[in-house]
Amino acid sequence: MFFATGIILHRVMSFDNSPAWSRNFALGLSAALVVIAVYHCYAIETIVHQSTFVVMVHAVAWKTRSLINGRVSNKALKGRLKELAMQGTTVYIYFALVEQLTEHGSIETNLEKSEAYAWPVSSRLKHFKEA
Repeated sequence: MFFATGIILHRVMSFDNSPAWSRNFALGLSAALVVIAVYHCYAIETIVHQSTFVVMVHAVAWKTRSLINGRVSNKALKGRLKELAMQGTTVYIYFALVEQLTEHGSIETNLEKSEAYAWPVSSRLKHFKEA
């Protein structure tokens, strides 16, 4: 989710900006998302992960609507483009909500906290414990 949303966020935020600004934004965004992803996997938390996702989607929608306002002069086309942007955001958040609602039973409750890491870490720990 972060990768796909991050690419779109970078694209809309870099529109009409200098290559240096685009590069710096990409580096900052990448660093922030790596830190959040590592924290998400290590701490088995979903609040920061989901909040970051919602903020990113909201930023994409806000910037897209701002670009539409600034660059499209035809009122009918402007209204239709804003409607499409809102539909895209709604669908994106709807699928995130469905994922959240279906995720609650996915972590086994009988694992101790030290063994209950998220996917990349848990598979490695399991491998080491079996050896």
